[in-house]
Amino acid sequence: MSIDVQAAQSGNGQPRGTIFITDYDFGDVDIERNIIEGAGFALVAAQCKSEDEVIAQGRDADGVIAQYARVGANAIAAFTRCRVIARYGTGVDIVDVDAATRKGIQVTNAPNDWCAEEVADHAVALWLAALRKLPQYDRATRQGEWRWQTGQPIWRLRGRVLGILSFGVIARAIAQRVRPFGVDIWANATRASTMRAMEQQNVRPVSFDELVEGSDYLIIQAPLTDRTYHLFNRQTLRRMKPTAILINTARGPIVEDAALYEALANGWIAGAGLDDLEEEPAKQRDWRPENPLLGLPNVVVTPHAAYYSEESIGLVRRIAAEEAVRVLSGLAPHSPVNIVPQAAVSPPTEPAIEHVSIPDIGITASRVGLGTWAMGGMQWGGADDDASVRTIHAALDMGVSLIDTAFAYGFGHSEEVIGRALAEHGGRDRVIIATKGGLERVGDGVVRDSSRDHMFRQVEDSLRRLRTDYIDLYQVHWPDDATPYEETARALADLQAAGKIRAIGVSNYTIEAMERIRGVASLASAQPPLNLFEQQALTDIIPWCRTNQVATLTYGALCRGLLTGSIDEISRFEGDDLRNTDPKFLPPRFAQYIEAVRRLAAFARESYGKSILALAVRWVLDQPGVSVALWGARRPGHLDALKDVMGWRLDPNALVDIDGIIRETVRDPVGPEFMAPPEQQVV
Repeated sequence: MSIDVQAAQSGNGQPRGTIFITDYDFGDVDIERNIIEGAGFALVAAQCKSEDEVIAQGRDADGVIAQYARVGANAIAAFTRCRVIARYGTGVDIVDVDAATRKGIQVTNAPNDWCAEEVADHAVALWLAALRKLPQYDRATRQGEWRWQTGQPIWRLRGRVLGILSFGVIARAIAQRVRPFGVDIWANATRASTMRAMEQQNVRPVSFDELVEGSDYLIIQAPLTDRTYHLFNRQTLRRMKPTAILINTARGPIVEDAALYEALANGWIAGAGLDDLEEEPAKQRDWRPENPLLGLPNVVVTPHAAYYSEESIGLVRRIAAEEAVRVLSGLAPHSPVNIVPQAAVSPPTEPAIEHVSIPDIGITASRVGLGTWAMGGMQWGGADDDASVRTIHAALDMGVSLIDTAFAYGFGHSEEVIGRALAEHGGRDRVIIATKGGLERVGDGVVRDSSRDHMFRQVEDSLRRLRTDYIDLYQVHWPDDATPYEETARALADLQAAGKIRAIGVSNYTIEAMERIRGVASLASAQPPLNLFEQQALTDIIPWCRTNQVATLTYGALCRGLLTGSIDEISRFEGDDLRNTDPKFLPPRFAQYIEAVRRLAAFARESYGKSILALAVRWVLDQPGVSVALWGARRPGHLDALKDVMGWRLDPNALVDIDGIIRETVRDPVGPEFMAPPEQQVV
């Protein structure tokens, strides 16, 4: 059995702890390694097939990540240091959650939406394959039989009843997909929120007995629990219609294999589509296809693949690794399965900066990145280069590993300052430089230009100013509708292939535009504005990025200084400071925003003992789908509050209270639209 061991070192030369991957079938653990080692932990990855192997190899791990291997009461009792068990996926039936809770071990999973689209698609595919008898037709045709009668009988599906066991996120996506086929949809679920969802989708709520006896097609999409184990046994299957088709895209043991074989062989039901078997082969070391279900012509079996897409696999791996790192860093997990007393998961004395992986970049990024717009000197009333260099050095020394800049920040001056700072500080290979192009200087303003020739020239100019051979993340600053998006994407892909840039990003792009970029090149990141007062990206851009595994570098976390708490009604802005034209800083809105800041500051102080600045940045980081929050600074002291952002998170009630404060105070909200350069004209 091969074991892959790589040690990551913290500031004192030793790893902060060890995270043990019990098993995986992804081919490698590179995604996990980037996250885990980037956060200062050692990674040990194995291929355990039994609980005894988990104990033997993971006994002294600080954290455990599991795919198929059982992490039961015996393993949990044997763990000497474990503080977190993170599951690759949503179901946690392989983990003894009660035993973990008693020992103070946090268990996490991935929320259902990581693969909801894939599972829903797969369920419908299995349903149609079983209904239309595609496997039988395919097999017979390959053997020289060309007869439509091979699949006889097949019934028209319109007007029939499709039942769904449970009605969670995936089941709702299934209902949306099957409705155009003209079926009546029934579901068995009892929670009030689920009942409301069924009402909204015109799904008929029924009892379990009605579901079993009345469904022509029945899709199982429920979790495996003591109540659902062997729920579909001999007695249940005998009550189904002889023309019924059973689809299971949940856990295999919900259906008793022996009973299902009997039902299919004897005509109690017409067919089945299974994405899992009762004893999953992936959990066995030397599996042989001996299950008699595999010999029946009226059953379609897939190897627990419903969740699979390249996007979903990458996402669930990142979720598991990041959850393990979060808990071991003293942070609450995003997706907890159990409730563990806080004392059992005590934070370290110095909360570590959270890290995240960005596709196509070889090192992890700190979740707070240094924004350098003001260091360019334009639109912020000037800048002090020496102070800017000291600020960059301070950020790097504090653990910030991502610096964001752009040509537009002083027509390249910000890039020059960063180049100088890194040359003086060293450690270029440990820093992610994210810069932006696609704007052309015209006089004292810019126009958008993302043409191929211009992108090539701008990258070469940025490399020179940054004093580097490569740019980690090159982003198109604003979409240029005068240039086909595909032309821009091909140029960036060619620059990537040439080694000039490592990853491709966009800023201020719509979903449609990003889809077109992705049709030609690998899109690693998007950069939308996001802060407490500008939340538009949460409704479209960020959810899309989360689904498509595109990292998000959100800008404007402090809303141009408004959320630092240092601005009041008498504040004035000198020279070309853009706040002189920002509608938030002008009457009558300015007074509304200042009142909101006062109330938010009081809330942060009373609820968490934190500053408004820490609350504002933490709010951004706690939004699902946010990878990095960019934090603008011009002096080292501007970064002092960084430590107050780490080591805690906002609870759901606080998020509701914060939204209420903003709604009550900002009666005439306005977004960041004023910053957009117009198409093909000088600003």
